[in-house]
Amino acid sequence: MLTQLNEALALLHIALTDSQKKSLLDYLVLFAKWNAAYNLSAIKDPQQMLVKHLFDCLSVVKPIHAQLTHSLSTHGQNILDVGSGGGLPGLVLAICLPHVNVTMLDAVQKKMTFVRQVVAELGLANAQAHAVRIQDWQGEYPLITARAWTALADIPTLAGHCLAPGGSIAAMKGPRLGLESQTLPEGWRINSVQDLVVPQLHEARTLAFLVRS
Repeated sequence: MLTQLNEALALLHIALTDSQKKSLLDYLVLFAKWNAAYNLSAIKDPQQMLVKHLFDCLSVVKPIHAQLTHSLSTHGQNILDVGSGGGLPGLVLAICLPHVNVTMLDAVQKKMTFVRQVVAELGLANAQAHAVRIQDWQGEYPLITARAWTALADIPTLAGHCLAPGGSIAAMKGPRLGLESQTLPEGWRINSVQDLVVPQLHEARTLAFLVRS
């Protein structure tokens, strides 16, 4: 899998150390191991996990890093990953962006137990996980990420209270948003939509950045 990972990173123009690459693959091994008992994902095949989970999340590393770097917020290099599940994309971001602090939230305790185990085993000092609903979480973050979490229109309603002034919400979605993009709550707008290239995946993926209007 290292060869495939190297090819994917080259395609995405992401430069990682050997240690970071090892962490990504170790995470995938742990994911597959825990998935059998914890039902982290409906995908069971390791090769599909590599592409549909790891490569899928790697495809947003550069645009999310760029957005965070150019954010108008003064709240530092902090990301809140909501509905993180098995740590996607939160753990991938934490591994690839070691200077960024990543907080992962999910209401399902067993999933956050797994994520905390990964954080401990991989020694990710910049990552933390909490089993809590986003509605009950407090704090302000310059960037909030959400992958296949809920309808686009519901994300600002559920997570908007945690977005720092000048910040944005990065929503990982499937094909072009279409009608879904027309139903945002009042006071919110789509700032940009990027088509993503996921190595070895022949399915459409987009990344929408939502901001307060």
